[in-house]
Amino acid sequence: MANGDFIGHLDDDDMLHPEAIGNLMKEFRKNENLELVYSDYIKTDVYGNFISMQPGPDFSIENLPKLGFRHFCMYRKHAATSVGGFNEKLPHCSDGDLFMKLAIRGRCKRVPEYLYLYRSHTTNIGHRRPKCNVCNFSGVCNYYIIWKRICETLKSEKDGKKCYNNRALRVE
Repeated sequence: MANGDFIGHLDDDDMLHPEAIGNLMKEFRKNENLELVYSDYIKTDVYGNFISMQPGPDFSIENLPKLGFRHFCMYRKHAATSVGGFNEKLPHCSDGDLFMKLAIRGRCKRVPEYLYLYRSHTTNIGHRRPKCNVCNFSGVCNYYIIWKRICETLKSEKDGKKCYNNRALRVE
């Protein structure tokens, strides 16, 4: 269990910009109601060579289908525990599950800075996990449940136009 008041999620093979934590903490200090703050990221190969810039959309409930799970993000510990924290029963996507449980509450903000280096390679868990709609855990994974509910709401509001973003969430 984390001892501090904030939790930052960093995968073991990725890297942070030296000012990442400080820059996200500035946003928490500016707004005591924020529960989750995320940044844009740079995608690299396994060796750290540049692939692409990955800006995210500004936060809104309507943008959740485009967001998926965002790197780098930090949460207020009390907010994370109030929604049940990480679902340790999920073999993968526990980070996305927690992200969606907090994001649906709407107290989130994007910091439009590239503060995270995401290494993309064939052994990433995200590349090996099953697609969300066929995963055995989709019935208990809030990453999928909340994403699907938002998409269904947006589809009905926009005369059935498809809002799914297969890159944000792995679906067939």
